[in-house]
Amino acid sequence: MTTQTPALDKDYEAMEARTAQLRAHLLETARKIVDVVARDIEKFGERESRWRFLRHVDFAESLMDHDIRSFKSAIKAFAAATGERVASQLGNEDLWLRHDVVPKGESTKSLEHNPRVWQEMQVIAAEFAKVLDQFGFPADPTDADDDGDLRKRYHLVYRTPVYFLDGVYCPSLIESYWNQLGELNKLSDEIASSRLDSRRKAIEERWNRI
Repeated sequence: MTTQTPALDKDYEAMEARTAQLRAHLLETARKIVDVVARDIEKFGERESRWRFLRHVDFAESLMDHDIRSFKSAIKAFAAATGERVASQLGNEDLWLRHDVVPKGESTKSLEHNPRVWQEMQVIAAEFAKVLDQFGFPADPTDADDDGDLRKRYHLVYRTPVYFLDGVYCPSLIESYWNQLGELNKLSDEIASSRLDSRRKAIEERWNRI
């Protein structure tokens, strides 16, 4: 009886070349996402602060004009410093490549399903919470103890923009990332499985030979 060995028919050179190509495309997509996030940080600060300024009327009326100017300057400083920090952290290729679970449906428009990337992005929320606290913005009401976590105190979560930013639509980039990662993972699994089949074939031949 002849043992079927599909692994021997695999063109590993072509498969490895395709893997390298997919990896390069995925990392380029990730770079574009990071660029959007870095440019969105100041807008995030502006969105969150304006909403809170209008919501807390008594607090807003208590601020002098120079307080508001100082706060707006602080937003710009926060955006510059945090943008540089986050871009550096998200430049770690492993954050984007070493992830096995690829979401489906509407979930592919968010990076929340990559916990390592998501965690790094929440630095934006944490740093902006410090700015709000520095200027005495009222905390959001909560039933839970915030444990001194300013991000919880202000209910701050950073999410990638769902609008066009300088002509770039981030949800489409994120969808591309997940699609590329899914294809890359599938090909990597195929290569690993084929190589394992080849090793099994070799030890089978050795068993039969001895």
